[in-house]
Amino acid sequence: SLAWTPNGRQLIVGCYDGSIKFFDSSTGSHLVEWKGHTSLVNCIAVSQNGNFFASASNDHTVRLWDTATRRQIGPALQHDSYVRSVAISPDGHHLVSGGGDRKVRIW
Repeated sequence: SLAWTPNGRQLIVGCYDGSIKFFDSSTGSHLVEWKGHTSLVNCIAVSQNGNFFASASNDHTVRLWDTATRRQIGPALQHDSYVRSVAISPDGHHLVSGGGDRKVRIW
């Protein structure tokens, strides 16, 4: 999965091994790596202000990450199966996710 930050300066990449990597879009330099998922990252969604992003994985979780502190925000959000997609509401107050359990969840 791939997503740009709102300013277009970084690219967030969700990887097969469950890691999430930040790259500088102008140089291609690897800036940061997050670890938390235990399986493939299927989707990345970035908040409109760029302060946080969400990731969805085959490990049945959605995780929220703080781009400034480089830490996970709160506990992982659980599905009963893989999570295929995640989106952040325009105001940044809600997440929505959907996956293999055939449920759409609003957090």
